[in-house]
Amino acid sequence: MTNSTIRAAGFGLRKPKRLNPGRNLAGTVDAVGTAVTGFEPGDEVFGICDSSFAEYVRVRTDKLATKPSNLSFDEAAAVPVSALTALQAVRDHGRVEAGHKVLIVGASGGVGSFAVQIAKAFGADVTGVCSTANVDMVRGIGADHVVDYTRDDIADGRDRFDVILDMAGNRRLSHLRRALIPNGRLVIVGGEPVAGGWAVPTVSCGRPCSHCSSSRIRARSSHAPGRCMGPGALATWPE
Repeated sequence: MTNSTIRAAGFGLRKPKRLNPGRNLAGTVDAVGTAVTGFEPGDEVFGICDSSFAEYVRVRTDKLATKPSNLSFDEAAAVPVSALTALQAVRDHGRVEAGHKVLIVGASGGVGSFAVQIAKAFGADVTGVCSTANVDMVRGIGADHVVDYTRDDIADGRDRFDVILDMAGNRRLSHLRRALIPNGRLVIVGGEPVAGGWAVPTVSCGRPCSHCSSSRIRARSSHAPGRCMGPGALATWPE
């Protein structure tokens, strides 16, 4: 994993924020507290917590779910953070519905690949944006159309979308808005590191974002034009 990837994961700019990082987990319950209900020793679970790189972790029960029997522990551990962020982006912020035309920028990444599948499950017509090497993969996970950003421009005027989910956070808002229908919704997930914090490295949309909250496992962060967003934050425009 590169240094920029580690920073983008929110673990710290110069060193880890926590001595033992990690957020995703999957494993077997070893012990439960006296007031715990719903889980017992031996249960196979997955979820989110602090310091999941440790051999043993303490987890709140509302952050756990029973591991599906058809998933390995490795597969289940890859789900929580990326899938929850994708679900928020598609369902809560993008408000994707059946028949919507949805553009997902960064469709081959952790959050983007879940977003493609969730949007398809909601009945949307999904266009995934990725590099040449990932075209077949994005098509294989269910995208109806795939745009290779090294060859084509998503805002060339040929298509307009009800919802755009930008997982990369490195395109100008003015460019993305050209691909939206007049009352479309643009959801930006995350951002890139800049001096002094995190920000979407574009000019602002020119008005306060109507909603900005973190993914379920991040602290809330505020956002207005020109301000930084914390890693994992989602900004939606318009309301």
